Amino acid sequence: MTVISGSSLTDNTSTHSMDHSISLSNELGQLFDTATNCDLNILLQSPTGNRQEDDLPEMDGTTICAHKTILSLFPNFNVFPETTNITVELRKPCHPYFSSLIRYLYTRKIDVTFSSALCLHQMASSFGIKQLMEDVGRLFTQVLPDDSTFYTQVSIYQYAVETNDKLLEENLLQYLAWNYQNLTSSPAWDNLPVKLLQALLTRSDLVVPDEYFVLETLESWIMQRALLNNSDTVVGLLSRIRFPMIPAEKLLELESRSPLYKIYENVYREFALKAFQFNVLLFSDLLTNPNIKNESGNYSPRIYTVLPWSKVLRESSKTSSYQYQRPYNRYDRYLYTRKIDVTFSSALCLHQMAASFGVKQLVEDRRLFTQVLPDDSSFYTHMPIYQYAVETNDTALEENLLQYLAWNYQNLTSSPAWDDLPVELLQALLTRSDLVVPDEYFVLETVESWIIQRALLNSSDTVVGLLSHIRFPMIPAEKLLELESRSPLYKIYENVYREFALKAFQFNVLLFSDLLTNPSIKNESGNYSPRIYTALPWSKVLRESSKTSSYPYQRPYNRYDSARRTGLSISEITDLLGFSPKPSQGFTKNGPKKEKKHPFSGSYVSENALLMPEVKGEGPDWF
Repeated sequence: MTVISGSSLTDNTSTHSMDHSISLSNELGQLFDTATNCDLNILLQSPTGNRQEDDLPEMDGTTICAHKTILSLFPNFNVFPETTNITVELRKPCHPYFSSLIRYLYTRKIDVTFSSALCLHQMASSFGIKQLMEDVGRLFTQVLPDDSTFYTQVSIYQYAVETNDKLLEENLLQYLAWNYQNLTSSPAWDNLPVKLLQALLTRSDLVVPDEYFVLETLESWIMQRALLNNSDTVVGLLSRIRFPMIPAEKLLELESRSPLYKIYENVYREFALKAFQFNVLLFSDLLTNPNIKNESGNYSPRIYTVLPWSKVLRESSKTSSYQYQRPYNRYDRYLYTRKIDVTFSSALCLHQMAASFGVKQLVEDRRLFTQVLPDDSSFYTHMPIYQYAVETNDTALEENLLQYLAWNYQNLTSSPAWDDLPVELLQALLTRSDLVVPDEYFVLETVESWIIQRALLNSSDTVVGLLSHIRFPMIPAEKLLELESRSPLYKIYENVYREFALKAFQFNVLLFSDLLTNPSIKNESGNYSPRIYTALPWSKVLRESSKTSSYPYQRPYNRYDSARRTGLSISEITDLLGFSPKPSQGFTKNGPKKEKKHPFSGSYVSENALLMPEVKGEGPDWF
């Protein structure tokens, strides 16, 4: 006989969890379907709409057998240990879904359609099945578009009002407001409850062609419902029409076109008067009238989809980054006062709207952008404005943006927007000579950093295209020598860097006039001109000690070949830069002596060669 000691069974104290609950839902579902050992009869009753002989409502009944243990988990069923029968009364339309609800209590699974959603939400609310009620409530927004008749949407709204479910009520109102035009042509329109129509007419997010459309549909509804003689209802509904938003031409036609005008002439005349006043007087003057203050909502537009309220911008551009479809014409603002407050977040929209509606003065006022551009230090606003200028072919706005970004290039490179800068915008900036930077090597470093950040190392066309805009001849020879060891792109694009460096060294050694004989250099002449460099040797503060100087000139840029273009003599240039070479150093009255050779290249010294050394306040020591 083998003896197993107790200690050997308890040596291993580890616990292993076994979870087979995945099959429990199906097994409990089978338990309900087969009614095995069920101990609770549920009598489901629904009124048929008929009356019995004793005048009591006739009821249609069905019995479902369930288990007390399951239903006792939900107190609203009132199931106790001694309970054997319960009766549940439901509306006839919800009768078919009750069995599915009870099965859900077993399995926690149920299929929901737009026809069953309302009943399931009602029953879940009545019996305290909170999780199902919340999930079905979220489903309403997804199933609402399934019913083009709008009967379901109206029923759900009425149910939300009855149960005081504010969130559901708002969701339904918003959906109906956004689909108001479809609602007015649906089968449910003629039977729309008065309170629901009143609630819709108070909303500013009603999406309609114009306000006259709202008036026409309301008058049609009143006629269809035979409410012409119900003055309180009619006047209450008409008071929610925003007559000031109706064009004056259509206001003039009311008397001849409106089917209600003759019956409610005084009401229409009062509303039309206020509308005409709004079209003529300043809104600030109208606000002095206390009656208008109480009706201020009627002086705000809804979401109108036809001209002049709405215009599709860049209709041909399907990939446009601007999804701005409804620029609202705020009559009570700029069009009346010619005054408007502009922020960097509103500038683009205001320019779009002004251009769309032909407000020429506002479009051409460049302060709309130039004054607000500095407000956004993140530079995120500047990129969309630039892209908008390109898309609309607004060359003046495009140039303003490029100039601003060029003058603030150093701040741009350290901003959050730098890594997301579009390639086209970066290329446009690199072609400019008014780029304000410490030196050209700074430009190269920032471009390399941008390429790495955007993971474009293997995009040779983009990389070579950007590097071709770097003005390598403007980079000091010492830094050109360091490219191989310092540049993160050098090994991958060695041939490209070597070609650009060769041209740069040639520029440092040869006369520029000799370089121009090379046709390839003529085509790249822009790369042989400096930008606005702010560091030595390019920049020097003139008259630093003179605070009252009439020349606020802080950056005299060392233009290599400016002497020939401007007609300045060498002595004038050296005076400007702060040093005066002596005649004994190789200068004559008209410039350097021709017979003196460059100590390194062996070529004769010229104006171009004179400007090559670093300017530190002293003349070059090799003349």
